[in-house]
Amino acid sequence: MAYRRRLALLSRGEAAFFGPLKAAVGSKYLVMCKVRLADVVSCRFSTDDPGPFSAISQKHLDFVLCDPRTTRIVLAVELDDRSHEADDRRRRDRFVDYVLRMAGVRIMRVRARARYRVDEIRRRLDAILG
Repeated sequence: MAYRRRLALLSRGEAAFFGPLKAAVGSKYLVMCKVRLADVVSCRFSTDDPGPFSAISQKHLDFVLCDPRTTRIVLAVELDDRSHEADDRRRRDRFVDYVLRMAGVRIMRVRARARYRVDEIRRRLDAILG
């Protein structure tokens, strides 16, 4: 069979961050996982020039914080592991940062680790979100 179910939505590294991130935001925000960039930002495109949409349609953000009542997008969170040191990944990250900045969406990049401290995540979120 060509298709089979994955065992989990999140990678091991993403799952290690997910719990502490949820604990850090509490009930203040919803934490959405693996959100398509094109669902966070929109762009004009036509069938004559699908380039702008194509550039965002296949990219995903690790986590997105949303208002729990309205689902208003508050913050994108990207977990950067060693793969983000590769040149192609750095180009992708710069592009994603640019797109989010142009759309007025804040982003928090987090260096991947084996363990995370809830209070550190909360401090970083407070510094970005005020």
